[in-house]
Amino acid sequence: MEQINNSHHEAANNANEQVKTTKNKKLMLAVLAAAVAIAMIITAFLIIKWNGPQCVAIRYLKGGLGETSRREAFNLSPGGKNEFLRYRYGCKNDNELLEQLNKEFGEKFLSLNDYYKFIDKRIRKDIEDMFGAYAVSMKAIDIKDTSIKSLQLKRLYGVDLLRLRTEELLDGLNIDEEEITACKEVNIEFVVTGEKETYRGNILVYVAKIKGAWKVLGHNNALE
Repeated sequence: MEQINNSHHEAANNANEQVKTTKNKKLMLAVLAAAVAIAMIITAFLIIKWNGPQCVAIRYLKGGLGETSRREAFNLSPGGKNEFLRYRYGCKNDNELLEQLNKEFGEKFLSLNDYYKFIDKRIRKDIEDMFGAYAVSMKAIDIKDTSIKSLQLKRLYGVDLLRLRTEELLDGLNIDEEEITACKEVNIEFVVTGEKETYRGNILVYVAKIKGAWKVLGHNNALE
């Protein structure tokens, strides 16, 4: 009889342990699912912020000041990758563009990657000649709504300092005005901290939402 009671007791304990194990697994899965959901929300938020008007404006300027790459700045223009450069030089494709760039700079670029490396190095050298070793910090201090109508005749600098009317840029890149759903004026405060001196300034960057993505139309004064 005692052996039978012990067997029942052991079976009950095993059943309880299985229930506890099942509950623990469910709890762990619930915690894991919650953690994954939170991570996805944070990632989505960061992606939205990274591609928001303020961040796009800052990324654009950093590409023009040698903090990242001028490729980044050109990619944030309305036409996207290399399109602005093709428009700038009146080229139909990247091969024609490469040929024009080699002529202008007297170089033998084998690819557009070579051009970007060259121009990034030159930008940093030009700024280092003025400031010595330097670092750039930026922040958006204000953002205002504007409209494509108010920007139509405004002349803005592109990242390569070509100054164009907004309407000329959009026409040249085959951007239809109806594709633009919003425009913003972003006031960027920047500080260049160098060995020789420190320079503070503000640049107004104009961005437009084109086909759902924020792109830079230009800025109000020269970067260099």
